[in-house]
Amino acid sequence: MKTKVTDSLRKGISKAALLCSLALIFTPAAASADPMVSVTDGGTHEYNTDYTIDVPQNMVGTPAVYVGGLNGGTVRFKNNLTINNDTPMGSLMQPQGIQVNLQNTSGNAFVEVLGKAIINTREVAVRADAYNGASYSAEIRLGDGSEINSANNVAVSAHRSGLIAVGDGAKITGNSYGATVATIVASSGGKVEIGNDAEIGQTATNYSANRIALLSYNNAPGFPTGYIRVGDNSRIYSLGTGEGSSAVVTGWVLNLNNVVTAYSGNIEIGKNANISAIGDEAFTVWSRHEDSSITIGENSLITASGNDAAAVRAGIRMGYYDYNSALKYNYIGGGLIDIGENSTVKTTGSDSYGLDSRYNGSHILLHDNSIISTVGEKAYGATASSGGEITLGDVFVSTSGKSALGLLAGGYVDTSSGYPSAVDAGVINADNGLSVVTTGENAHGVTASFGGQVNLGGNINIDVDSGKGSYAIGAAGRAALGSGSAPTVSGSGVFNVKGDIGAVMGGQVDLGMEDGSVFTGATRIGTYYDITDPQAIFPTMDSSLLALWSNAPIYFPYMDQGTSLSLALNGANSVWNVTEDSNLTKLSLDGATVNLAYEAPGSSSTPFKKLTIGNLNESAGTGKGGVFVLRVNDAPGGLVEGDKLHVNGKVNGVHKLFVANNGAANALGNENVSLVETSDTASDGGSFRLANSAVSTGEAEVVELGAFQYKVSQKDGSDEFGSGRTWYLYGAGAVDPGDKPTPPPSSNPASAAINTFAANYLLNYAETDTLIRRLGDLRFTEDSSGAWFRAYGGKFESNSRSFVKEFDMNYGGAQLGYDRKLERSWLPGGDTYLGLYFGYSKGDLDYRENGYGSGDAENKTLGAYATYVAKNGFYVDAIIKYVWSKNDFSVYDSQGTMVTGDDVSLGGFGASLEIGKRFRFKANAGGGAWYVEPQAQLSYLRQGSAYFYANNGLNIGIDDFNSLLGRIGTLIGYETEKTNFYAKVSYVKEFDGDMDIRYGNGTRIAGESFGDEWWVYGVGVTHQVNQKNSLYLSLERSSGGSFTEDWALRGG
Repeated sequence: MKTKVTDSLRKGISKAALLCSLALIFTPAAASADPMVSVTDGGTHEYNTDYTIDVPQNMVGTPAVYVGGLNGGTVRFKNNLTINNDTPMGSLMQPQGIQVNLQNTSGNAFVEVLGKAIINTREVAVRADAYNGASYSAEIRLGDGSEINSANNVAVSAHRSGLIAVGDGAKITGNSYGATVATIVASSGGKVEIGNDAEIGQTATNYSANRIALLSYNNAPGFPTGYIRVGDNSRIYSLGTGEGSSAVVTGWVLNLNNVVTAYSGNIEIGKNANISAIGDEAFTVWSRHEDSSITIGENSLITASGNDAAAVRAGIRMGYYDYNSALKYNYIGGGLIDIGENSTVKTTGSDSYGLDSRYNGSHILLHDNSIISTVGEKAYGATASSGGEITLGDVFVSTSGKSALGLLAGGYVDTSSGYPSAVDAGVINADNGLSVVTTGENAHGVTASFGGQVNLGGNINIDVDSGKGSYAIGAAGRAALGSGSAPTVSGSGVFNVKGDIGAVMGGQVDLGMEDGSVFTGATRIGTYYDITDPQAIFPTMDSSLLALWSNAPIYFPYMDQGTSLSLALNGANSVWNVTEDSNLTKLSLDGATVNLAYEAPGSSSTPFKKLTIGNLNESAGTGKGGVFVLRVNDAPGGLVEGDKLHVNGKVNGVHKLFVANNGAANALGNENVSLVETSDTASDGGSFRLANSAVSTGEAEVVELGAFQYKVSQKDGSDEFGSGRTWYLYGAGAVDPGDKPTPPPSSNPASAAINTFAANYLLNYAETDTLIRRLGDLRFTEDSSGAWFRAYGGKFESNSRSFVKEFDMNYGGAQLGYDRKLERSWLPGGDTYLGLYFGYSKGDLDYRENGYGSGDAENKTLGAYATYVAKNGFYVDAIIKYVWSKNDFSVYDSQGTMVTGDDVSLGGFGASLEIGKRFRFKANAGGGAWYVEPQAQLSYLRQGSAYFYANNGLNIGIDDFNSLLGRIGTLIGYETEKTNFYAKVSYVKEFDGDMDIRYGNGTRIAGESFGDEWWVYGVGVTHQVNQKNSLYLSLERSSGGSFTEDWALRGG
């Protein structure tokens, strides 16, 4: 070992140096170890190689390296320094590691280890005390990778402007307990600077309180505060099995002779820190004076494990006894704790806190993109009470446990007057976005009590389980008799809230929900509370006050003063999904939607809800109006009740009522249901109208329920006092809400469904008429047998009737048959023909005035026929047939939703009998002759029942019905040997055609009838090409009935 000593002039020997000398004389040095170092002469001592000191036993507190005394000096280890102390535990005084002490010194004191310092002691490992620091400095600097351990005391201590700096990668552990000791201590202006990648731990597990890793404070008034700085990527921890473990602490509180004095401190920790404390009542990061500050860099993790613990706490309560020996408390703020962005704060244990800011002068700041997570009963995410303040960036808060609140701002409760009053309330500011998720029973999301204030803004996301008694947002507990501030939750932004919002006992909630907000929950205002569990409502109440409620409930009749709950929903993309009956003081809507028809996912049915509002858009200009989505019931027997809106005060703006179309409703079309009741009069200017209108169809302000349409109208003087206004939902055909329309207007889907059955009726009529034309041709041909084919098409128009609306139908069809003449006629004096045929026809329905949709009706027919033609021109035509029909439709309802009913099948049986006689006039020279042929026909059809199951829930159809058509008419024609020209006119009357329309449950809802009469006109020609083949063509139309045929073309 080489040693260089400069300025070796000795001017005296200090007491510390004398003790060192005596120890060296009377204690044998360990073999192969370097001697202890003591410099007091102001000189510089440098050691160029690794230096190892094995401290002899029983050195009576002597440091292995000491600089100080009268003149101080400098010691520099240019390589590594190792200090080992194997003095047994229990010795009177344990040796120390490195000590720099400026007491009674007239020079600087400096120790530097350029390499790694490895120090293992049982007393203070490294200590710098600059008692005379105003003139001289006391400084210790240790190199990278240093390891410092005190097995029974402080590891690093800087006092009175002393400076200790340790390089990167340090590992520092201590084992101490007490209010002013820790692994690292900086007091009264002392400074400790630790480099990056450090590991700093308090390993004391055998003490019951005050186990601290980092501690900064000043220990007397007027002294500067201590300062500790730890670099990036550090791990700081405090272990323990008892109570009172802390990792980072600033400030010190002294109770001397019942006089409480508090002192401040400052600590700064770099980014990516991992800070933890273990044990009940562990406060991982704790600031204990209003002038203190703790700064922790971004991407840090702060955890507390234990009951009654806090990951971050600002503020302390110190008890003392007054002159009457009564226990009193001093409430001391904690200054500023600033935690960088992307950090995580976690607690595990009951009655714990993520962030806990208490008393005036405390302020915790947690920056954007950070997380607060707690697990345990009554484990709160963040609380500000009794004057404490918390400011959150865009933070995610998660709690898991019974009564584990997300955010809580509360006040100190004073009961000295006999009534509780709130003073020094806490404030939480979260105006840059916030997310809160709680999962436990009575685990409220954001709460203000006893004067507490929570200010929200930005993008706010709150998710709680209302089924477990949790509120998303709540304010409760104003001071009695109106004293003190009201607990308030307020703010504006884009809210996504799942859970109820409540205000009770003087609490106030005032939220502005901007465009894009979604609130799913109920609102509640309380007035008169029975408090049997006060801590459930006022979690910040001091435990010493809970005895007031220990035996019986206490009522607070004055505490409802000023209770209010006000919501403003703005923008077309904002919606309130109302989950239960709700009431609130004010609601302002500007394009937003209030959905009382909301049903929670997975719920089978939700009771009807009532929303009670004090004022809706309280004054003109506070919102243009909104949309209320409501339901009405679908019980058998018609509409009886539904969701309801009740306004006790003023209404401004034009509001819309949206009642969802419901095809499954058992509506009868003639009921009326109250939807809105207001206590104001029309002069106040507010109004309601239906929002049910579809741009695609042009439908305006109607609701389709079951098979019918409804509208909304207002009636004055219809509340329980004979004043105010009520808006009713009633049958669209009525003039007044009290009338019953006859007939009730049908819904678009219901009309479309029934009209497909009308289409089957018309197709039957068209194909029978076509077949009759074929039988007429038999009377013109001379062939005895053969096959034939006919095709036909046309267009029907159906006018509106009692239930169905009008439609157009283009149709087409074909018939293929075979007939032959019997060799022996059934009747004498003429010929008899028999035949079979198969027919197919299809109608395309156009609901241009009936929901802007379409329908299809399809008939397949198998039949037989016979005709008798007498020599004198008399004939009889007979037909029997069976029809298979299949229908579907697609139509828009009044709200622009496409409703479909697919593939409904039904059957029918029909028969027809026609008689007539052709009277021929005298033939001309060319062989042609004019004729007149009077005709009479009777046709019967029984069409089977069928029911649609539409995709909107509508189950509607018809019973079996009968049709009996009679027709009389005449043909006027001209016939030659091969050609027959004719014109025809007929009068047609339907003698029956009545049908019942029913819901699928059998309830008859309407009747409809095809009973009518009309005229048919037409011209035609038949030409016989040869003995076996002929051609046929006719053109017809009809007029005068509910059904008209614009044209019909038949050929074959």
